[in-house]
Amino acid sequence: MQAVQQQGYEQEAVLYMAMELSNSSWKLGFSNGRQMRRKSIEARDRVRLIEEVQLARQKLGLEQDAQVVVCFEAGRDGHWIYRWLSAEGFKVLEIDSSSIETPRGRKHVKTDRIDVEKLLDLLLRYCLGFRKAFRIVRVPSEEAEAGQRLHREDEWLIRQRGRVSNRLKGLLVTQGITEVPLKREFEDWLEEAQTWNGTDLSDALKTEISRLYEQYQLMNAQIAEVEQAYQQELLSDTAVANKRRQLERLKCSGPKTSRILSAEVFSWRVIDACGES
Repeated sequence: MQAVQQQGYEQEAVLYMAMELSNSSWKLGFSNGRQMRRKSIEARDRVRLIEEVQLARQKLGLEQDAQVVVCFEAGRDGHWIYRWLSAEGFKVLEIDSSSIETPRGRKHVKTDRIDVEKLLDLLLRYCLGFRKAFRIVRVPSEEAEAGQRLHREDEWLIRQRGRVSNRLKGLLVTQGITEVPLKREFEDWLEEAQTWNGTDLSDALKTEISRLYEQYQLMNAQIAEVEQAYQQELLSDTAVANKRRQLERLKCSGPKTSRILSAEVFSWRVIDACGES
């Protein structure tokens, strides 16, 4: 492995650490720029990880207070690992998984050992100055992340309602029924509905459709609650609300658009002159 000799990441002064995360175990790869050490620990065992960092410093000939530069792929764990390791004093790089290069022209063998070694190699390249080795995820503050919940819940509820609606209508299409009034009178309509040949729907089918309609109504009610929360938020003095009030002065920006732009972009991201955040 090529030794790292770059200002800020000097050889014999930095412990480089890559983490391959899974639900059951974490694979750890350590390097001082010349030698490598691999370990596997139980997932989310924070005490053991810190112990392994200290042991890696010792085994790789580094001082016990040597800087630690760690990377891992962003994923299902969210940002709590980033915040924890940052609080431990580590320099943390959370990687955009889609930016990691994959071999072309040959089958990619995926194992934890290969992946953690590859991440460690990419980390060393990145620290040498090859910043195209991967892209770094911009991690929001906990307050900014909490501010993203409302519109994301809204988007999820709308998608789920669409799936339920499609399932309900799809069941009726199998009986030759294409006009479906998803309104308050739906239950009465369902009792009167007839199949393609004029017979009543089976009791089993009507029961399943009724359950789906209950889910549809529940999601409608929850979406209405979220819409009320959009309006109530405008009365607050949060960063998102302040940005929303400015954006909604524009005729082209409604509550949902202003909310997404405020919470995802303008309330916490820093945009430089090149347009990068």
